[in-house]
Amino acid sequence: MTRLMIVSTLLSLLIPFQALAWQGKVVKVVDGDSIVVKNLDDIELTVRLYGIDTPEHDQAYGPEAARYLSSRILDRDVNISGTNWKDCRIIGVVFFEGRNMNYMLVKDGLAWVYGDYCKEQYCTEWFREEDRARNLRQGLWSNQNPVPPWDWRKGVRRSVGNGAASGNTEESTKPKTGLEKVIDILQTIKKTSKE
Repeated sequence: MTRLMIVSTLLSLLIPFQALAWQGKVVKVVDGDSIVVKNLDDIELTVRLYGIDTPEHDQAYGPEAARYLSSRILDRDVNISGTNWKDCRIIGVVFFEGRNMNYMLVKDGLAWVYGDYCKEQYCTEWFREEDRARNLRQGLWSNQNPVPPWDWRKGVRRSVGNGAASGNTEESTKPKTGLEKVIDILQTIKKTSKE
């Protein structure tokens, strides 16, 4: 068994995710949607912000999303509501002074709601905020055709108006609107409730 599997197994035994809510200090902002938090036992844990995806470092608004998060929570105590454990990191919602930072990144136009993963009831509000930010052309939505990070990671690039994106000009499929994403979630819920 590899070292990574041992650490993962031990941590999964120590952290009950059904009721995971804990406090810690943010010691590093990896990027706009990943942080490292030192818990009260001085254990550093990587936390991936649940339900959102911010632009990559080399993508338009990637550095802005990381700076936004750093300016608000770096070296500060936060509360984490964990939802899952995946790839040796906690997937969770981060709260600072009562504010949901996942939601704030979407609201301020620095993140997409990650529709394939954001399945909680509160995601409906996040989709509405994404649509509002898009309509106001706020943050990343000020670019004519922002590329979702999940497409960017696959090598899809297109001009975004400010010249920040370059390379392949292959067009991505048009991102779904918040309403379309909500409909998808409701259909998934309906389908699973019938099974």
